[in-house]
Amino acid sequence: MRHFPTLPFAFCVAVQSLALTSASFSPWSLLSSQSRLGDHGPHVEHHSPLHPSFDSFVDRLMQDWHIPGLAIAVVHENQTWFKGYGYATLPDVPFTPYTLFQAASTTKSFTASLAAILIESAEDLAWDTPLHDIVGNDFVLKDDYLTTHLTFLDAMSHRTGMPRHDALWYDRGLDVESQTYLMRHLDTSASFRTVFQYCNLMFTAVSHVLQSITGRPHADLLRQWIFKPLGMNYSYYSLEDAATCQNSDSRCTLADSYAWNKKTGCFKKWSLDLSNPPNGAGGIISNVVDYSKWIRALMYESGPVSKEGQAIMKYPLSFLGAETSPYAGPGWYGLGIEGGIYRNEKVFSHNGGISAYASTFKFLPDRKFGVVVFQNAQNNAMEAIAWRLIDEFLGVPEDEFYDMNKTQHEVAKKYEEQLESLPSKLYPSVPSIPVKPQLPLQNYTGVYVNAAYENFSVTLEAPAALLDKSEIEESGSAGLPLYATSRGGTVLFTFRHVSSEHWLLEMRMVIYGSKGADDYKKAKFEIGPDGVVQRLGVVMEAAISGDKAWAWFDRSK
Repeated sequence: MRHFPTLPFAFCVAVQSLALTSASFSPWSLLSSQSRLGDHGPHVEHHSPLHPSFDSFVDRLMQDWHIPGLAIAVVHENQTWFKGYGYATLPDVPFTPYTLFQAASTTKSFTASLAAILIESAEDLAWDTPLHDIVGNDFVLKDDYLTTHLTFLDAMSHRTGMPRHDALWYDRGLDVESQTYLMRHLDTSASFRTVFQYCNLMFTAVSHVLQSITGRPHADLLRQWIFKPLGMNYSYYSLEDAATCQNSDSRCTLADSYAWNKKTGCFKKWSLDLSNPPNGAGGIISNVVDYSKWIRALMYESGPVSKEGQAIMKYPLSFLGAETSPYAGPGWYGLGIEGGIYRNEKVFSHNGGISAYASTFKFLPDRKFGVVVFQNAQNNAMEAIAWRLIDEFLGVPEDEFYDMNKTQHEVAKKYEEQLESLPSKLYPSVPSIPVKPQLPLQNYTGVYVNAAYENFSVTLEAPAALLDKSEIEESGSAGLPLYATSRGGTVLFTFRHVSSEHWLLEMRMVIYGSKGADDYKKAKFEIGPDGVVQRLGVVMEAAISGDKAWAWFDRSK
């Protein structure tokens, strides 16, 4: 079937190497396709949860949140419905239920499942086995006690005391062994086993442990232990693996991902060759057809993970907070799966987001009802879709639906306000006439090296590869700017002078077409007694406070 909403929409598309161009497209013809999977009894079309009024809701949401395309799967007992909306690639490649998609952190439940399968089959392994006991010097942390006591359960329930530290791995192309090794240079921000702190790197470490024990790549373990047993025939662990399907099956279109630039009124496409390598915390490429099989296996505890293993994965090992909206009371985190109580029903879920892709799965185990949503723009519209489907399934009156759309708009607005005020919060007491830097700007340029975060190559010139001429002119000389870029070239770092040797580091995701900073960090240069800049300090991880918050980059040249 085809579905045509009535609202007009304008879009612009550009790859990284091209300037944005405008085009009008009226009406915005969101294609959709609906099917039902499996031979599990008679199918009554009007009972489909993906009904016309729901289509209209999705249309409005996609317009409102600027989403080019998405796909949905709904599972209830022995039936599965799925539908694609909009476009996998603008302007005209439809998003179908078979469209391949980078599923990001929803990968974590698969990594935890691999650990469960391995632990149950090995006599010398247990959930409380310390990772260091298995891989030795490959897994070392700054704190000796943490090194020798951190277990599978700790690592995958985010209760290690280690915050995100995503700057260590993002846009650097590091494999799992390298990422795990570099964790020895990172500081914690909380005591061991006291609070929930999301940390992708801990799942990377578990991936390294799995590969070390089995002597097999993570991709092989996924394929043999999970994908094949469940018939997940369109699931992969790298762009290269996904390409094999694309070459042989016309349904295997890999969705492009996009960011909406509200200043230009255009979409900008994320360049796929800049994606980070798979690392156990993310990396699976799949579609909603295959993910419907995954949540069915989790709901029915039907394997390939045993019922005992699944019970541990869902057990509340960390609590997300005293009140976790929309749950009644606190939500919790097991192993790669989040849980909570919603309208007196247990709900298990996980979200994912990377490189402008966003995904979620949710299921109510006692009702055998589940939802998967993949979208190719990174925002929380998927949450609004999933909770509406759950409310409709539970028979909640429409005027009592959980309004995730409104909630997320409020969250987005609050985030923008917080971002705008962050510079003044980082530097609340700047003198009315700032103190000039001690040295000419040229003296601050050079390469600054840190054991964990690699280096900053600081220059006077704005990188022409990332900024066009008008942007460079617009930036001008405000704040005596110095520049650096990430290894993959997706992040622009602009150092703007605040006072004396203190600077404000603007981080900007240039690939998204952003015209302003996406984050700010404190930075400072340290000058030696010889009058030469010796090192650069940056607060790379905001969760860490005090003196240890500063990551120091020594000047090498």
